[in-house]
Amino acid sequence: MDRPVTKPWHSANFCNLAGALRWQAERQPGAPAVHYADFRYYGRQRYYSCSFIELNELTDAYARGLVESRFQTDDRVILMAEPGFEFIAVFYALLKLGAIPVLIDPGMPGRLIRHCIEDAAPQAFVGSPRANLSRKLRGWGRSTVERCVSTGRGIPRVAISLKDVRSLGQAERKEVFHNSRPDDVAAILYTSGRSGKPRGAVYRQKHLSAQVDAFRDGFGIMKDEISLSASPLSNLLDTALGLTTVIAKVNPGKPGEGALKRMLQAVEQFRVNNIILSPSMLEALSLYAETNEVKLPIVRRIITFGSSPRLEIIARLENALHDEARILVAYGSAECFPVSVVTNHEVDRTLVEMMECGEGVCVGRPVSPNEIKIVAPSEHPFGNLDQVTELPPGMPGEILVWSPACTDSYWRDEEAGLLAMVPDNEGRQWHRMRDIGSLDGLGRLWFCGRVCQSINTGEETLYPDQAEAIFNQHPDALRTALVGVGEPGNQLPVLCVELRHKLRPADVERVHFDLLQLAQSFSLTRSVRTVMFHPGFPLDPRNPSEFRRDALARWAARKADSPK
Repeated sequence: MDRPVTKPWHSANFCNLAGALRWQAERQPGAPAVHYADFRYYGRQRYYSCSFIELNELTDAYARGLVESRFQTDDRVILMAEPGFEFIAVFYALLKLGAIPVLIDPGMPGRLIRHCIEDAAPQAFVGSPRANLSRKLRGWGRSTVERCVSTGRGIPRVAISLKDVRSLGQAERKEVFHNSRPDDVAAILYTSGRSGKPRGAVYRQKHLSAQVDAFRDGFGIMKDEISLSASPLSNLLDTALGLTTVIAKVNPGKPGEGALKRMLQAVEQFRVNNIILSPSMLEALSLYAETNEVKLPIVRRIITFGSSPRLEIIARLENALHDEARILVAYGSAECFPVSVVTNHEVDRTLVEMMECGEGVCVGRPVSPNEIKIVAPSEHPFGNLDQVTELPPGMPGEILVWSPACTDSYWRDEEAGLLAMVPDNEGRQWHRMRDIGSLDGLGRLWFCGRVCQSINTGEETLYPDQAEAIFNQHPDALRTALVGVGEPGNQLPVLCVELRHKLRPADVERVHFDLLQLAQSFSLTRSVRTVMFHPGFPLDPRNPSEFRRDALARWAARKADSPK
């Protein structure tokens, strides 16, 4: 039975996201916090459940056990647990202790993981048995890591087990809860490294608190909902909001038919009404739902993030949902999320035509209270917001965001922080997204491409996501990518094309001619006079819905230099 709780979980002097879990345990102690799959079971999905009070007590035991294992306040702790129940429990336990979880994408290449760990200089490591063995064999953090915990079985002379940590904590009764202040460092989240070396975005306690609010208000989350997410960070926010989290046995990087079946079984079994998926999972679900005539009558919303899904994906999913359900696409980054949101109900014929004519990709209106400015691009730091040149509506420029959920520094990288952050006269920090976009007269944000992927011919600058929306309309084109060959200021714009089906040489020539004609039909693509057909775009293994522009640009450069 729910209990009345009137005191907030944070204030001007106290702010710790673990307080949200404690608050939920007081408000709804017996309500299920997590339904989680048994990852060792390979038949029909088997689930276990944990209530909010049980989860709170478990994290208390972990926090006490970590203290007994010589973990300390302000320790930086690499957390590479599987994205499931233990990830949630350990993260909140570390916050209660006052340690700083350091989150790294485990799908990164080993050299980037090494870079992140060496950069973070952690004192401790918590991860799966496989992650612990990789750390030991590859020497990750050898000079700084002193304490290791395995979320599975203990590994002699490598890591103690989380089960042993729990036993140590259950033998102690002293409360462990760090009374953090809003500006205290809460976590470090490393960027993906897809457009440069990964950097550690420093999340303070106030940023995590604001992100909980932005998540609730930006997506219209209501209390007592049941949420299924393939994103571990979303699971943390679901818990703070008091939602029941369902964790199915799904690998977001490999959304095969078996994974989709397990996910849909969980949706039906627990009557899930909120689903959060990566773009690749969203595409796989849309195809599976269309092929198998799947209906999702209980689902209220589907949320995706990262690259915006193609319109046909949204259309397929709309057939599986009831009329009032929404598909929400969120724009943001590791440093600031969500920045803006657009829903399928807003994507009407007019908006589609604007995107197909090269306006860019509409990523919606800012999530309140976020503010967005479009300014003249620069490769240099801005000392103050007064130094930027704000551009009028409709003109593409660099996207600046102010948000209470936006990070204000990078770990041990002051130079990157000076480039990325812009202070204003009110003491606020604006974040340079390093994306190009524009604001229309209705206040909607349009994404045009990454700054680092812009193509400078010397006479004009082309932005890939604007141009590609024009070329993607060709029925024989599965994907297109506009890349630059040569040095900035003298680049040749090259359109790379992956065909939808294998075609005869004569038909390939027809498509080639069609695309060149299409380029001449729009002023922003008239300089595109080179088309190259690629046998299969190199996809990002961490997000198969995204292709690697850097690899395509190198391929195009080699092909342009090769003898005819």
